[in-house]
Amino acid sequence: MSLGKVAFLFDIDGTLLTVHHHGREALTKALGECCGADTSRLYLEMAGRTDLSIIREALALFKIAETQAIFAAISAKYLANLENRLILPEAMTVFPGAYELLAALKNNGALLGLGTGNMQRGAQLKMEKSELASYFTFGGYGDDDEDRGKVLQIACQRALAIAGEAPIGEFWVVGDTPLDIKAGRAIGAKVCAIANGRYTAKELWAFEPDLAFDDLPAAQKALLNLL
Repeated sequence: MSLGKVAFLFDIDGTLLTVHHHGREALTKALGECCGADTSRLYLEMAGRTDLSIIREALALFKIAETQAIFAAISAKYLANLENRLILPEAMTVFPGAYELLAALKNNGALLGLGTGNMQRGAQLKMEKSELASYFTFGGYGDDDEDRGKVLQIACQRALAIAGEAPIGEFWVVGDTPLDIKAGRAIGAKVCAIANGRYTAKELWAFEPDLAFDDLPAAQKALLNLL
């Protein structure tokens, strides 16, 4: 049990929910439209990464100069595409136990935030669609910085700003990829890995998180015991 408040930084995709193929297709379409490139065979690794780092990789592949204007154009088009796709009734699946875990943590005094590679507007769209937005009071996002560790550091700074005189005794990062574990370690946080994404709990244990579970319901008791 922590001597102060416990703050949790939750990843979104693969941890709390999935938007299936819609996020990838929204970004791929935006890249094709803004770069004039053939994206029919484009495959970019997205798990655990920030949107900015993914766009930067695509620009390098297309041999297009990185400018503020091109990043802004791709981001705007991607977010518009994503918003249109999330209207579809089966565009998203919230993982079992997400509502129950977040409600239990919040009701027991935890400070809940997001630590995600999504741009802030992209995260907002997903939180609104999933009806998870009300659980979170701060966050770090993929347009705050390209590096996931720095995104989490920014989230921690925002948590401290809203905590006021109530000390935060411990930060926990909750995510589904090795990159989430690495980013959590980079800021000195504890890490709970959830095997809701492409990695199994056994595979995630190899990256030495503090905790790892097959799913959110399996993690609930252990995370509540931290409070």
